[in-house]
Amino acid sequence: MDQRNTWLAATAILLMFAAGIVLALSGAVAFPGVILATAWLVAVVAMAVVIGSAFREARAAEIGFLAAVGRSFKALGRFVLWFF
Repeated sequence: MDQRNTWLAATAILLMFAAGIVLALSGAVAFPGVILATAWLVAVVAMAVVIGSAFREARAAEIGFLAAVGRSFKALGRFVLWFF
């Protein structure tokens, strides 16, 4: 991974943590709608990337379609527990 991709990955992880914090505190703190919408957008995009990459990895390993879908959602569950 070159330096540019490292900075991109670090920025993406920082955005995911920030989105998780905003969403966790949204019940107690009155955030503006734009901040909440952005946090949800970051969370949904991150979840889509996790599902897509896990599915692609499973299919590349020649795992069946339904098993690949199952692995994708298992990876999503782990991701949600770790980051949100």
